[in-house]
Amino acid sequence: MKRIITIENQANYEKMKYDPEILYIYTHGFLSPKERSVLSQINQIAGEDVIFEHWSDLDYGGIRIFQFMKNRVFSKVRPLYMDAATYKLLLENAQGCEISPDKRKKLEKMDAGELEELKQCILQFGKEYEQEAL
Repeated sequence: MKRIITIENQANYEKMKYDPEILYIYTHGFLSPKERSVLSQINQIAGEDVIFEHWSDLDYGGIRIFQFMKNRVFSKVRPLYMDAATYKLLLENAQGCEISPDKRKKLEKMDAGELEELKQCILQFGKEYEQEAL
């Protein structure tokens, strides 16, 4: 096993192309304490050379879930398909949802860390995207 990918959306989890070098884990969003405990144990067993990635929606909630994963489960986690290039691809080819004024205010105040480019795209274009759009 060389990579661990956590995926927030069940449909996307089920449609991932199988690679025997990757452990795919469906996470459904914010994790319970028991789920975090199991993933923390996997993290301890995995070893230093294993790459951790997380894939959430390209929206306010997805950024929060990614940060939750980074702060509570896998400190080395990297975003997967949660970047400006993916956002712009969706902007050109998919229907997103208009960001609500309330979410916009929360997003403007949020420290998005390594997802700052994604945050800026959402604010600039005013659209949020679900993972299923990919």
